[in-house]
Amino acid sequence: MRKKMIIIFSVVASIAAVAIVFATVKHTNDVRNKDAAQTRKLVPTNKYQSVKNELTEEFTKKDYAKVVVENNVATSDLPESHTEVRVIVKHKANIKGIMEAQSAINNNRATPDQKRLIYNIQQQVKKAAAKLKKGDAVSFGYPFNGDLEMIAYSTNEREIIPMVDSLS
Repeated sequence: MRKKMIIIFSVVASIAAVAIVFATVKHTNDVRNKDAAQTRKLVPTNKYQSVKNELTEEFTKKDYAKVVVENNVATSDLPESHTEVRVIVKHKANIKGIMEAQSAINNNRATPDQKRLIYNIQQQVKKAAAKLKKGDAVSFGYPFNGDLEMIAYSTNEREIIPMVDSLS
């Protein structure tokens, strides 16, 4: 009887030890994954601080837009994970003006001022994107139907949204 008790106790102790080890390993992995996720969100933000500052200076006059750096972005135009500096127009009046200008351009009815507005935005985005490493991007857009409607989108290699001809 004593031998059976020792065997049962040993089995229970072994199971408890395995459970403790498993729980410790799982907790450690959860902490590592959480730390890694937080690191991915924070690391490259300072890498493009000068680009962010330049765009902030250009586009946040009178609270026109906000500039954010997003890491591990993948879009249909750039499916590889990359860092993206995004300029997001904030005020409804500014959004309305940009929407009207873009719509007029799309319908070949844009005034020279509307073309110039979009062209100047695209030029600023192109200039900023030239300072990024290969594969990373600068985008400019406004919130629309829960998404970001892009007006300008460039990498240091190309304009993903073609430039508007400001002279025609």
